[in-house]
Amino acid sequence: MNVLVAEDNKNEMTAISIGLRRFGHEVKMVENGLQALEMLKNFFFDLVISDYKMPQLDGLDLIKKIQKNYPALPVLLISACDFGEIRKKFKNNGKIYFLAKPFDMTQLKEAILKIFPP
Repeated sequence: MNVLVAEDNKNEMTAISIGLRRFGHEVKMVENGLQALEMLKNFFFDLVISDYKMPQLDGLDLIKKIQKNYPALPVLLISACDFGEIRKKFKNNGKIYFLAKPFDMTQLKEAILKIFPP
């Protein structure tokens, strides 16, 4: 599976990408939502994993643009913030998923398996 990771924290980005590669996924990494949109124009992805708070274009604005331009593309939003209000905004969209930070690689794998059941 091809996964795009948008995360401004380099340590977290590296840890996520290492875990995803161990699970057998191809990974491309960017540091913000604008870079993610550029990657989406040039490459095919099965999943976007995006941090909520990023510079230039945050995770919520990225999701809105993905919903408009790539409506079938699932997004796993990761954040240490409370997802309560965010879930309300996207409650009718089955392509938006949430994973609270901090998480380990087992939790990340389980989240991906919920999106793409075997």
